[in-house]
Amino acid sequence: MKHQNQVQMKKFSSLILFFSAFFGLAQNYKGEIKNIKEEGLHQILISPEVRAVAHENLDYFRIFDSNKTEVPYVIYDNSYNIKRYYAKSKILSKTILKDSLTSIVIPFNCPAQKYSTELSLKISNTKINKTYTLSGSNDQKEWFGIVANQMLSNLDNENDTFVEKIISFPSNNYEFLKIELNDRNSLPINILEIGYYKGEEKVVKTSILDNFKYKISENKEDKKTIISFSSDNFQKVDGISFEIKSRLFSREARLFVNKKTNSKKTN
Repeated sequence: MKHQNQVQMKKFSSLILFFSAFFGLAQNYKGEIKNIKEEGLHQILISPEVRAVAHENLDYFRIFDSNKTEVPYVIYDNSYNIKRYYAKSKILSKTILKDSLTSIVIPFNCPAQKYSTELSLKISNTKINKTYTLSGSNDQKEWFGIVANQMLSNLDNENDTFVEKIISFPSNNYEFLKIELNDRNSLPINILEIGYYKGEEKVVKTSILDNFKYKISENKEDKKTIISFSSDNFQKVDGISFEIKSRLFSREARLFVNKKTNSKKTN
């Protein structure tokens, strides 16, 4: 989870959250901050349980030391500490072979790009999906494979005339990269620009939710795999990740949330 505290602590402290329910009954939720071995500022992750009962409102969040003295703290979101800047890449060549493929070559030799593992593609809105391969070279004559049979999909941005797609690949030190899109089954798509993000990217610490249940089922008629997540208590979820053994196929995924809504009947 993203929210963290930066606090001054001298000894082992108790973390206490006072939360008032809608019915006016005060409920206290307590936790212990451990492994504080020296004085100074410390970062701690707020537990998922505390975030859940607080509904992201931490106005009643308090920290006390071993003498029951309140300890000052500040709450901030680490996601805003990520500083990355977009830079446009030069397109060295763009070749479109009718009913075959689109090939685009860009340089990959500037210091800011070295060992980067992502490229940004700005693509004119389309309903077409495209498979692509990525290869690298040091002389633009001999090319070596990096990724193959990857999918560009959901290329329709309702808020603009183009969509930005990030493609990922393994770290490498090639001087040039080549993107080839398969045009055998549809017309070419219009790639307006290729770029990359440079600058420092700070890794955000996360807490893993360990009390979630999940069930996997198959919809054979629609040829879909359905994964249903559930929990006995309300949880604040910032993201879901999967460990996938095979990279041969890519899949489109949709996320649905089961919510109850109240509606008022009018005459």
